[in-house]
Amino acid sequence: MRRSRKPLSGVTRIESSNLSLSAICILEHCQRNEELMNKVKTIFLWVFIPVFVLMAVTFLTIKNKREFQQKTILAQELRKVLENLMFDLSTARENTILDVPADGRWHNSITFIQGRQGTMEYLIKGNRLFRISNGRILMVADNIADLRIRRQKESVGILEVQIKAQKNVSLITNIKIRIH
Repeated sequence: MRRSRKPLSGVTRIESSNLSLSAICILEHCQRNEELMNKVKTIFLWVFIPVFVLMAVTFLTIKNKREFQQKTILAQELRKVLENLMFDLSTARENTILDVPADGRWHNSITFIQGRQGTMEYLIKGNRLFRISNGRILMVADNIADLRIRRQKESVGILEVQIKAQKNVSLITNIKIRIH
């Protein structure tokens, strides 16, 4: 014998002679939980994921901006080194370079005789590049981690210079300077 019951608050019509009232309540509760879960999923998809993505993009942008600013500062320091070194070496001659022989090995400083200034030396102390001339010490640039200079046997008139600027990020520049 089949009996038909009226659906309870949004539950579709169930026809069964053995289904009790508690089973109907459990079904209603499951449907409400499923609706609630769907709402939670929707909120998560439309709110939390975009917020998370936005936070990640913001973090990367800030990090890249800081890195770019540091590289800009280091590039300015490298420019100062190049300007000074090239200007001072412009009047030097092959035979006036005192401590960088034409042996192909890298050296961390250079001493040479410059026409009007006399003996001039470039060296690094404590991440700063200094120029020493006639007993006067001048800081040329800050954040200079390494200065490497060499001459090859086959090209004694060319100085190969490698300068590394570093402060959280690093920049390296390589140049060749022709001396007379």
